[in-house]
Amino acid sequence: MTAFVWMPPQWAHRLLQSDEDFLLSCWQLTGGKGRPSDDRWRADLAYLANGSRPAWLEGMRRDWPTGDWPVWPREIRAMLLTERLLRGLGAQSRSRWMVRGCHNRVQVQALCVLSLSSMRSVIAPGPHGDLPTTDPALQTRLSDFYCAFEAHFRGGDLDWASHFAHYREWIDRLPPESGLPCVDIGSGRGEWLQHLRGVGRTVLGVELNPGFVGQCQANGLPVVQTDALTWLRSCGSARVAALSAFHLVEHLAFADLFQMIEQAARVLQPGGGILLETPNPENPLVGSHTFYHDPTHRNPVTPSSLSFLLQYHGFTDLQIVRSNPYPPQDQFIVHDDLTNRLNGLLCGPQDYAVLAFKPKA
Repeated sequence: MTAFVWMPPQWAHRLLQSDEDFLLSCWQLTGGKGRPSDDRWRADLAYLANGSRPAWLEGMRRDWPTGDWPVWPREIRAMLLTERLLRGLGAQSRSRWMVRGCHNRVQVQALCVLSLSSMRSVIAPGPHGDLPTTDPALQTRLSDFYCAFEAHFRGGDLDWASHFAHYREWIDRLPPESGLPCVDIGSGRGEWLQHLRGVGRTVLGVELNPGFVGQCQANGLPVVQTDALTWLRSCGSARVAALSAFHLVEHLAFADLFQMIEQAARVLQPGGGILLETPNPENPLVGSHTFYHDPTHRNPVTPSSLSFLLQYHGFTDLQIVRSNPYPPQDQFIVHDDLTNRLNGLLCGPQDYAVLAFKPKA
C-alpha cells in the first residue's frame, strides 16, 4: 500500500494548510525571511487562489534554490513541464486545466500520506511481531473517503448507456442465458451490473469496499463483499458465463493480476467472455497525469501487455476498444495540421478495454 507514497509527512501537512499558513511556512524556508513584502504576499495569495501550489513552489525553487522544497516524482515533473509547454504555445485554458490537475494530484497524495500516518500510529504488533492489526474505525474512514473520492472524480453524469454500447457485440456473443452469472469483479457502484441485468443477464458483483457493497445492495443488486482472488478460488470450474473488471487491473500487483486471469480461464464456461477496462496510457495526459489522481493506483497497464497476458492464458478473439476521448471544449482550437496532431495525441481516448473469449469445447 505504500508503493505510491512519495511525499514526506511534513510536506503533506504543509500542503493541506490554509493559503496563508501555507505561504508563511514556505517563506520560512527561504533563509530566514519569514514573510515577504505586503505586495508580494498579496500577489502570492492571488496566485494560489487561481493557480496551484506545485506550480507556485516551482517558482520559489527557482528564486531560492537552496530551500528545502519537495522533490516531485516523475509524473508531477511531467505535468509541470507539460503545463509550461502549453503556456508557451498560448493554450491558456489547457494550461490552467493542467495546473488544476497537478494541484489535485498533489492534494490527494497529501491526504493519502496523512491517512497512512494515522494508520501506522494505530498499528500494534501481533503475537509474532509482524502481524499488525489496524483500527477498524480508520478502515471505515478510508472506505468512506474512497467512496467520496470516486463520486468527486468519476461523478454521476457519465452517459453509461452510450459508454456500454461499445460492448454490445461482446454481450451478444456470450453463451445464451442459462442461469450462470455474469460476474463483475470490483463492481463499485454497480452501473455495469444494472446494464447487464437490463439486457436479461443473471448478474453477480464481487466488491471489497463496504460502502460500494451497501450502495449496490440498496439498489437490489446481488453483491458479495470479498476480494477478487478469494472469490475466484472458491468458484467451481466453468460456473461463470462472463467475467468483467472495470478499472481494477491498475490497482493490482502483477502476481495478483496474473492469478486473476489464470483463475478466470478456469471459472468461465466454454465460450464465456472476459472484459477488462482500464485507463489508457497511450494518451500522454492519462499516463502522466490523470492516472495518478487515484492514490490506490499502482501503475498503468498497456493494451499490448494486457492482451498478451490474456492470450498466454488461452483466451482468443481479442479486441481492443478505446473510448472516452476528451470533450471538444477541452481540446485545442484546430487551426493547422500541428494543432490537429496535438489534439490526437493529448486528447484521444482516456480508457481502453480488452475483450476476449474462452475457446468453446
